[in-house]
Parts: sequence; structure tokens; C-alpha cells
Amino acid sequence: VLFRSELKLFQGTGVNPDGSPNYDLDRVPTRNQAVIMLVRLLGKEEEARSGKWETPFTDVVSGSVSAPYIGYAYANGLTRGTTETTFSGTNPITRNQYLLFLMRVLGYSSNAWRYGGEEKMTTTEAAETAAELGLTDGTESGGFTRGEVALLSYRALDTYLWYWIYTYNINN
Repeated sequence: VLFRSELKLFQGTGVNPDGSPNYDLDRVPTRNQAVIMLVRLLGKEEEARSGKWETPFTDVVSGSVSAPYIGYAYANGLTRGTTETTFSGTNPITRNQYLLFLMRVLGYSSNAWRYGGEEKMTTTEAAETAAELGLTDGTESGGFTRGEVALLSYRALDTYLWYWIYTYNINN
């Protein structure tokens, strides 16, 4: 379902000889690719692409394909970069870095009750939380692939949304 063209979550990296999309599922994803897939997973691609986003990242080239996605993710607290001024978009993303992105989307990394109002979740804690939620089995090792990005994203679609539940219970 994630690969169906009408959903546009995973659009592929090219075309196979038979004309079908090539998703390069065995390839290591970059941070740029991961944030683009994350924004698409949220259904926010149009908003990201139409927005005028500011980031502190000196390595994000204005007008590049990934810039609006990174800007959207930064503006919405989904990424903080690899340093205060770099995003490192062409670097490979690790499994735990992507899990931290997903934990932020699901509301598990910014819980005031758990972290005193400030995000302090590490990538290791993100991986532990993901295992508790059933996104992973906690034993994954080795290289991280675009296929795993797809699988983790799919599993995240059916994960308990702590932030939504917490907000609903507080306000009602």
C-alpha cells in the first residue's frame, strides 16, 4: 500500500526496464531521502513544498529538492539537525536516527511529563521506545535500508499516538 502511486509516499528513484518504479529498497537512505519520506508519510508534502521555511542549517541549499521538506520538518520539531547549524542531508541516516524522527511524529519525544518540557530523547532511547511500541523487535543490527524505512513507516501508521491521546484527555 505504501508504494501505490496514488498515495505518493514512496515514489522511487527511477524506472525499471519494464517501466515499473524502482524503489531501491536495498539502498542505504540519506538523511535527505528520509526526511522527504517522513513528510510524505504525514501527508504534508504540499504544505512543505508551498511553504517558505527558515532553518539554521548552512548545508541546506535553498531551492534544492530537499530544502522545503527539511524546512517543514525543522519548523514542526521533527528534526534538529546533526548540529545546531548542519543537517548533513547527504549522509546516510541510521536506523536510530529515523526512529527518533518517528518518535517525534508520534509524540513520544517531547513529552513534558517525561523530559521536563524539553526534548532529551536520544537515538538509543528512541530505539528502545520503538521496540516497546512494537515498531521493531529491538534486535535489529547491520545496515539500514530504504526498505526498512518503508517497513518502519508502515508500522508507525498503526502505532498508539501518545500526544493525541494525552492532549485529548487533558482538554476533555
